[in-house]
Amino acid sequence: FVEFIIVFLVVYWNIIFPYSSGPPSGYANNSPNNQNCTSCHSGVANSGDGSISFSGLPYAYSIGETYEIQLTVNGTNSRGYGFQVGVQSGNSSAGSLNTNNNSTGIEQNGNLIQHSTRGVSGVWIFEWLAPSSDIGEVTISASGLATGGSSGSGGDYTYTFSKTISKLSETLIISGDAGFRMLSTPVSNGTYSDLLDELWTQGMTGSDASEASGDNVWTFALGSSAAGTWSAASNLGFTMTAGAGFLVYAFADNDYDGTDDLPKTLSVSGSENNGNVTYPATGSIDANQYGLSGNPYYTTIDWDDVTKTNVEGTVYVYNDAKSGGAGYINWNGSSGDLTNGLIAPFQGFWVQATSSGSGSIQIQTADKATSAGTFYRMLDTEEEGSMYFEFSSSDGGYDKVWFSFNNDGDKDKDTRDAYKLMPLMASSRLVAMSYADEHSLDINNLPFSNDTDIDAALDVLYLNLEENYYTLSSSEVTATWDISQLPDHIEMVLLDQITGDVIHLDHMSSYSFSTEEEAGFSAVYDHAVASYPVSESPRFIVQLRYGALDSDLKESVPKTYSLSPVYPNPFNPSATVQFDIREWSRVQLDVYDIKGALVETLLDRKLTPGSHRYRWQPSLISAGGYFLRLTTPDEMFTQKVTYVK
Repeated sequence: FVEFIIVFLVVYWNIIFPYSSGPPSGYANNSPNNQNCTSCHSGVANSGDGSISFSGLPYAYSIGETYEIQLTVNGTNSRGYGFQVGVQSGNSSAGSLNTNNNSTGIEQNGNLIQHSTRGVSGVWIFEWLAPSSDIGEVTISASGLATGGSSGSGGDYTYTFSKTISKLSETLIISGDAGFRMLSTPVSNGTYSDLLDELWTQGMTGSDASEASGDNVWTFALGSSAAGTWSAASNLGFTMTAGAGFLVYAFADNDYDGTDDLPKTLSVSGSENNGNVTYPATGSIDANQYGLSGNPYYTTIDWDDVTKTNVEGTVYVYNDAKSGGAGYINWNGSSGDLTNGLIAPFQGFWVQATSSGSGSIQIQTADKATSAGTFYRMLDTEEEGSMYFEFSSSDGGYDKVWFSFNNDGDKDKDTRDAYKLMPLMASSRLVAMSYADEHSLDINNLPFSNDTDIDAALDVLYLNLEENYYTLSSSEVTATWDISQLPDHIEMVLLDQITGDVIHLDHMSSYSFSTEEEAGFSAVYDHAVASYPVSESPRFIVQLRYGALDSDLKESVPKTYSLSPVYPNPFNPSATVQFDIREWSRVQLDVYDIKGALVETLLDRKLTPGSHRYRWQPSLISAGGYFLRLTTPDEMFTQKVTYVK
């Protein structure tokens, strides 16, 4: 690939030199091979108390798209800040940098953007118009300067930054086995036939075999005071609807020659949907009913940021490669196997209206997100927590069930509960679920604090498929659990109602048992979405014993943002980063090498007020010194750590 480098050069404000209105053009022409600000200013880069950062940088760029970027330099200074930005591919400029209505104290210098007057706040806003063709990866790097107290450069501080991004992927890879996929379109005016061209389609106008029986592309029609229904796509030449999902059965043999052809790469012509997208485009979802929405962009969206009107807080995604057999994964805002509620491009997903009806969602461009690392609960001041059970059978069966704890939790059904949905295609499998208010649940959301203890039913079944009927069979099963994020004041005990065994989860790490042979139930259901039936005799009772919340903890919500010393330091294999958040806000935790190049983004999401921790366990970096940078709405914190091997 051709390396495409965007170099952000923050150039000094120096009273002695004659170009105080902005850096000289000759200095800019050195980019991207410049030696950063340390070439003219003394001191070790990143040794001061400040930093340089950006917001609005895409994690992947779209051809021809305009990005509004904010650059910030902070730290101790006496004579202000300055900057210069260059965009280059090799030694030539690429794309274009421009000012906009939000730009102040900024000017164009040929193909560059730079400060025009000394920056007191250290904040500038400008636009970058991405290249009009695919030129591969993009490296965004920067050096910044905060001037010292003297008129020379001796007291100045320099800071560095870099980040590599790629061109936004505009393809979808269908891999694995034959099976159902819930899809969506990222473009406007794209057709089903264009997107599905690489897959075998049948039974519809414009398909590979229109005369064949057994359609394999379906759209979802909302019901009127009733459940919605599947409807075969009558003509694949029709335009797909932005924000709406649809269902495809992907055959392994895509050219009907008797051999499997997966994986296949799908793409679709057209411009990416721009602006906000509402689902449904017309009308609304009736009370308690489901709607099939979809990601309308080429970028990941964050379910937690999606605007919901009379819609439950849980989202469901069908995962054909789910451990234990194809099925649904979900997210309720704090827990679930759909990691952090991030929904990939081309992905369709179920949403459910509340009992109030008239449900809808609006997916906004601001909901675009990037994935982040594993986040860990720290203190009860967060007033949320979770735990999960994992069940494995001797023949490779697997399932997982969650319990989450939030202030809006209830021992009966509540808006964060996730139903245990039956798969689109039945197969023999191990199934685990909890019960609440006559509903089977994949996530059981319970109160964070409660005056009395709570008993919750938990069932584990081995389902053997015989034609269209599930029978309950005996199988050896091992249960394990993760209580690392269980709130400190809650104790969980598992009671086996068959054997009478009492398992204290904080004293044991696993439990083995045999599932029971019982009468089963139909594997066929009437509507597009259905949850598993509730058993009258669940195998387990989960006893939740609530202790008193420490009033000191309740009163210890941090008043400021802060970053505690990383421990251990030096570290191997992992380091714990502890920090305080004073209000609900988005924070970002990045790792840089000693040259200022971004190594990885560990965390980039909204967090609740309280003390938090992140466990960083690097795997692909070399031993040496690194800088951890925590970016909050108020300020930034930088700390040096050493990774040893």
